[in-house]
Amino acid sequence: MEQHTVEVTFDGERITSVTDESGTFTLYRTPEDTHFVHMDTRHVDEETARVVGRDAVLEEGCFPRGLPEDCVRRWFPQLFSNQSAE
Repeated sequence: MEQHTVEVTFDGERITSVTDESGTFTLYRTPEDTHFVHMDTRHVDEETARVVGRDAVLEEGCFPRGLPEDCVRRWFPQLFSNQSAE
């Protein structure tokens, strides 16, 4: 399987970020009041016992591009609970 790199750009304000053992999740809000969640996941390499990156994806929704706030609150509640800490 071939691997490709894709760059996605958008205008948005970084709202908050949460890091745990599975990765870092960052919430952005656009001027249109939709949200994007960037997920940078990682895992422990069993051979070296080092934490390594796995995948980075941008959850952006489809129609229209971006996620409504209620979807983000439902799917990524840790982001909104962390928002008051920043």
